[in-house]
Amino acid sequence: LGFIRHARDLGFTVEAIRDLIDLQENPGTDCAKADELARHHLVETQKRIEQLRVLESELMRMIDGCAGGKVGSCEIVTSLFDHSKCLSDHKSKALKEQ
Repeated sequence: LGFIRHARDLGFTVEAIRDLIDLQENPGTDCAKADELARHHLVETQKRIEQLRVLESELMRMIDGCAGGKVGSCEIVTSLFDHSKCLSDHKSKALKEQ
């Protein structure tokens, strides 16, 4: 159970965890498949991190553009209503992988 919990904490999918358990049950097997699974997960994690950085930048820009005042001139609200006001194409990319 600790193996599964640790793998989940690291963000491995249920399918990848099953594959890793299968590998662990055969200690004489070449670890190339485990390496492949971990490398794939790393690439996907790096993509999500980059997408989150883009979202962070966009949110910071929106917040910085909000000088208080009335909602009609609020950069946050106007940006949410009009995607063309955003500086990046971040349309739900960070959430697609979850």
